Amino acid sequence: MVSGLLDTVNRLIKAFGGLPGIVSLLGVTLTSVFGSQLATSIDDMVTNIKLKTDLGRQELISLKEEANKRLIEMTGDTNTTAGKIAQSAYESQSRAQTALLEKQLDTRVKMSAEEEKIAKSLLE
Repeated sequence: MVSGLLDTVNRLIKAFGGLPGIVSLLGVTLTSVFGSQLATSIDDMVTNIKLKTDLGRQELISLKEEANKRLIEMTGDTNTTAGKIAQSAYESQSRAQTALLEKQLDTRVKMSAEEEKIAKSLLE
């Protein structure tokens, strides 16, 4: 029984072109199944590496500030009371997010669990 199973596996490996064929097939299969997760993981790894450098942290802060600036610009007509209130609210939120982000990214400052929770909710 075992020899029959091994013989079948051997024939299957030969049918796929030997070990190189099996490795290629396995690689293609894994890439098709886990491709998007691999890309996300690599992107996360690059971001984490960037956060280890001052330049990377500054880049993240700049991106967040730019996003907030564009959000403020999209609030509408700033000549109306509602537009001014919306713009003021977004500007306040932007300043708070930037301050929290800077504090969170500063490796010399350790945030408490409560501060981490607040920062995470504000940064999302």
